[in-house]
Amino acid sequence: TRDYYEDLGFSASSETTPCVTWPTPLVEGLTVTPVSSTSLAVSWSKPTTYAKNTEIQYVLKVKETGTDDEAGLIFSFGFDVVGTTVTHLKPSTIYDIIVHTETDISSSGPTATTMTTAPGEIEFPQVQAVVTDSNPPYIRMKSKVKL
Repeated sequence: TRDYYEDLGFSASSETTPCVTWPTPLVEGLTVTPVSSTSLAVSWSKPTTYAKNTEIQYVLKVKETGTDDEAGLIFSFGFDVVGTTVTHLKPSTIYDIIVHTETDISSSGPTATTMTTAPGEIEFPQVQAVVTDSNPPYIRMKSKVKL
């Protein structure tokens, strides 16, 4: 017997292909704050509009500005997670922070910003003595001290 789709010129379907009927939501409210010289706090808001019966996750990428797109740290979080602290970064370094959402069949566009980690240790000289009975007077310094 013939099926109606064959009468219309179509062949029988052998597999099902999922399609996106609701766009994958963009990440909103991305905020990045330096915590220390080697860490950044990253947070975002859960999108207000999204497909309710779809498993959605966040993907966070942190990479040094100007490096290859394949470089950097990548983290995945469940949809209820709205932030994290990224550690083991370099002091005084500019980072690109990029977040998007993903389902099993689609991804949102990226939401991105840049942030610089705080400076590392700064060495300051320490005065050992001020010698005023010399012409000209001078200051004798101790070795540098890390603050």
